[in-house]
Amino acid sequence: MRSGRRTVNPGRAAVLAVLFLAIIFTISEVGLQKVGKELLQRGSPNPRYQKWIGTYGGEEFGDTVRTVLAVADALGPGLAPAERALVHRHFRATSRYEWMFWDMGYRKETWPV
Repeated sequence: MRSGRRTVNPGRAAVLAVLFLAIIFTISEVGLQKVGKELLQRGSPNPRYQKWIGTYGGEEFGDTVRTVLAVADALGPGLAPAERALVHRHFRATSRYEWMFWDMGYRKETWPV
């Protein structure tokens, strides 16, 4: 009889953590550190955008970023070399897409499709 307990594959958990981390870390470090201070001070007349500014500009979001960083740091040492390479590859790809998102907004580009 199976106990119903399941174990988490550290490699898969690490991939999930870094995919999430790439997004929230970029929001925190690029979006809010570079342009966010002005956004927090100025705000937005658009209620939806103002909610977004408040959510990602608040200290609670910073706590979330630090928590996910800690999870990724804790999972890292237990990864096999192939898992570590996979995690790095996913983090780099996701970070590039996040950077492109922010750059597109900064340049006021439109979606080409």
